[in-house]
Amino acid sequence: MIEQLAAFIAAFLVSAAVTTLATVFVRLFAVRIGAVARPQNDRWNRRAVPLLGGVAVWIGVTAALLLWPALAFSREVLTIYAVATGLYLVGLVDDFLNLKAGTKLTAQIAAACVAVVLLPGVGWLEFPP
Repeated sequence: MIEQLAAFIAAFLVSAAVTTLATVFVRLFAVRIGAVARPQNDRWNRRAVPLLGGVAVWIGVTAALLLWPALAFSREVLTIYAVATGLYLVGLVDDFLNLKAGTKLTAQIAAACVAVVLLPGVGWLEFPP
């Protein structure tokens, strides 16, 4: 039990470190190619904000899963990773094509449905006594 907890903590720390490092490079890349959200009246940002942040997060999570295959390669984890990768790809497409909010919401609902259908025994709606 302690070994597994230590492995989870190590995976988290590696994922956080890789994500932080990748964020620096992804941010520079986004600015270089012009992938930035420019200020608009209906937005909160007052200056251009680089897009593609999901790339750095996906790289960090993928690094942790590849470094600790004993933690990662269960059916449940792989299913969640696949669903999350699908959502990552929707976000990536949105960064370049500016998808409508309804389209993104539909993709998120579909991803949640896939997770619930493929992972029926996880106990999504169980509450402790």
